[in-house]
Amino acid sequence: MSGSHLAHGVFASVDREIRRQEVAEDGRGIWDELAAKLDPAEFRPELAPDIEVREFKLRWGNDYAMIANPRDLLHYKLEPGEMELLPLMDGTRTVKEIVVERFRESGDIELSAVADLVR
Repeated sequence: MSGSHLAHGVFASVDREIRRQEVAEDGRGIWDELAAKLDPAEFRPELAPDIEVREFKLRWGNDYAMIANPRDLLHYKLEPGEMELLPLMDGTRTVKEIVVERFRESGDIELSAVADLVR
């Protein structure tokens, strides 16, 4: 973008605001703050109160669970290992803490399982 385009508009306003902001006492600037707020490992997942969960225990051993979002009419099938993650997603733990907790319990780093479920 040329400088003339930045002279006016939203990006120019954002640029001026960023330049006006002072660095915080701890030395963190606005970009550090933004990076921290957007870090997926620091996200605290929490199930919405209207989410419905139902477990199905089958005699053949291929148990599963269904989780439903009635607002958006979405349904997801969960494997037993994924189902064990749901109680940890209560808004008190970060994604990073959930991964560490699962590692302590199972000995496996299940980063992708947690990340897929949080999405």
